[in-house]
Parts: sequence; structure tokens; C-alpha cells
Amino acid sequence: MHRQSSRMTQRELHNYKCTLSDELLEKAKKELTEDPDTRKQEIQTLRERLLRYPGLKSRVDDVFLLKFLRARKFDQERTFSLILNYYQMKKENEDIYTNMTPKSVKPLLDSEVVTVLPKPSKFGETVIIFRGGRWNPEKYPIEEIFRVSFLVNSAVIESEEAQVNGVRYINDLTDFGWAQAKTFTPTFAKKFSTLIQDAFPMRVKGIHYLHEPALFEYVFSIIKPFLKEKLRKRLHFLGENVEGLHEYIDPENLPEEYAGKLPSICSQEYFERLLTHEQEFEDDAKFGFLSMTIQQPSKKSQDAMESLPGTFKKLNVD
Repeated sequence: MHRQSSRMTQRELHNYKCTLSDELLEKAKKELTEDPDTRKQEIQTLRERLLRYPGLKSRVDDVFLLKFLRARKFDQERTFSLILNYYQMKKENEDIYTNMTPKSVKPLLDSEVVTVLPKPSKFGETVIIFRGGRWNPEKYPIEEIFRVSFLVNSAVIESEEAQVNGVRYINDLTDFGWAQAKTFTPTFAKKFSTLIQDAFPMRVKGIHYLHEPALFEYVFSIIKPFLKEKLRKRLHFLGENVEGLHEYIDPENLPEEYAGKLPSICSQEYFERLLTHEQEFEDDAKFGFLSMTIQQPSKKSQDAMESLPGTFKKLNVD
């Protein structure tokens, strides 16, 4: 589905068709500095820069690039860095990103460790729920949590509404115990924190913690050093006060577990749709930083450099 630009037709490359309402177009203009009149040029500027970057095979179609531009409010430098970070994360964690498809994490999807509410928050944000107590670390290592989170977030951010309005997380820690807590390491905490803050095109508007057990302080002490001040200010620790969610999410759009008026959480229909996009995730896996071997200079060329006069031999050419 997604091919390198040199092999893509103009129709495939310029594959964006705006689906935003007039209200969201105005919001995108006000909050993200998005201008429909210059949108194409912004995308093209970013595309050309990525195509010139050595060793990187990036997706460069309109739909892909626009997600990143919106995530960084159309700041070209910050957007470019975000895309590099996105692919660098993939390169540095090949063991996690290999076979990154919905079918590969179907057992975790079925257990609904991560779910998406069918209706948004009061501010239009997509609401994603993480229920760590449903995760069995003896069957699925913590890297699988990264994988299922990445896949669900990737599916969510395909929506233009989510790109403009952002997302809001509910971290429900019911039944979260030592079996799960002991798997959290600084390495994993840094990796996951880097993903959501610096290596993924998503605007996180808030994270709400519910039913935190006593040992949560231990887990959070590992995570906290890797959180930027901007995100720390968006954390909400509610304990047993599920009604605290109602300030941000209308009870009409919440399930009964959170004092809402919807039936108990069931995301099977959503995940069945996710599974139909298997091929798209397989296609995305073809992009990233290329494995490059830098040829070391021969002994003869080294000797030649040593014989150069003055300081010219100290020049570094990048």
C-alpha cells in the first residue's frame, strides 16, 4: 500500500482528502497553525527533506506526513525530528518492531488490556484505556505491552479527529499487582516514555490514573524521571474517585465501570476492524533506516592522508 515515492503514482503520493468539519478546520488553524491554503506546500517541503536524508527510507505520502505535521503544529524542524525519532526508535528496537501486526498481539487484544472508547471526551479527544491488571506477564513479556500499545495508538491516529483533538488516556490499575510491577525497569520506562513524548505523532492531552495500588508509587518512581514537565502537568491521580473522570468525559460516553451510562467495556468490534488492516502494518514495516556499512579506509589511503602537509589532513568531511 505504501511505496517509496519514486515508485508511487501521483495519486498514491498525494493521497490526502480532508474529512474535517468546518469546526475542526478552525480548531486546527487556531491550535495547530494549519492553513488549508499552504498545507500542500508544507507537506511537500517535508517530503523533499526526507527524500534527501541519507540512509532513510521513509513513507512520504501526504497522509503519513500530515499526521506528523499536526503533532508538531506545522513546525518543520520539530516535525522532521519527530519522524527521525519515529524511525530511530524502530531501528534501535528491532526485536520489538519485528512482525508488528495486529495478528501478532491478538491474545492481548482479546484480553482488552488496551481498549478504545467508542465516543470521545468533552473536548473531542479519543479516549484510550489501559488495564494493566488484565495482562499476564508470565505469558506475555512487557515488550508485548509496548507492541499492542503501539498498534492501537497507530490505528487511533489514522483518524483526522484524533490528530486535531488529541487523545486522553485512562490508566485503570484494578488488579495490578507485584507480578506486573516487577517487570517495569528504567530501560522499559525510558523506551515507552520516549515513544509517547518524542517518537510518535500523537498529542497526549491527559492521563488519568484510577485504582492505584500501594505499589504504584514504586512503579511511578521508575517512570517519573523520564516524563517531561509538560506531560507531568497533564497527569491526574484519581484513586477510587471514578467520578473525577466526568470533568473531562461525559458520563453518557463512559462505561458503567467509571460511573458512566454505557454498557461494560467491550472493544471486540473495534479490534476486529483493526485486524482487517494487517496488510497496512506489514507495508509500514518496510520503511525505516537502512542498514549501512561504512567502509573503513585502507592502510594505503591512511598513509596517504598522513603525508598531507599542514592541517588539511585534520579536516572531517561529513
